[in-house]
Amino acid sequence: MESTDPVRVITEIVTTDHGVIPSQPIGLSHGIQAALVAVGLPEMTMRFIIVNTFPVTIEAENIQALAERITRYLGQSAVVVFIIQDQPGRAELRFAVIPSDPRVQQWAAAAVATVKRNWGWDESQRFSFRFLDTGREIFVPQSVNGRDWIIESTG
Repeated sequence: MESTDPVRVITEIVTTDHGVIPSQPIGLSHGIQAALVAVGLPEMTMRFIIVNTFPVTIEAENIQALAERITRYLGQSAVVVFIIQDQPGRAELRFAVIPSDPRVQQWAAAAVATVKRNWGWDESQRFSFRFLDTGREIFVPQSVNGRDWIIESTG
């Protein structure tokens, strides 16, 4: 697999509450958690909505419509990333819309690592994320302070 040079990005959770979205406005049987996260470099920033739908499993064909309902509910425009399968130190992820720029996948991995660590979902020191829609695996091996992440990727 092809690998890229490590990249260091800065992340910030923009969501000021626990990110709970009730079931009714988004049309699910359970509420979900979603965090708005800003990721980037000093000269460029991107916003991501990281969505954890557990215990509801979202089928791939329904993800884009759900992402639209979530962004409408939050009143935010951002790249939406769903945590499909979550385990300590790793997760399988899916984009609502597959990005063409490989940096978007790297930065999305940093956003997921930030939420997992800072919201107490996962205290792992290293993370591995596999994007189901692209097959790419992103490694987030270290954080300087829970906001600055070093990212490595393959594929």
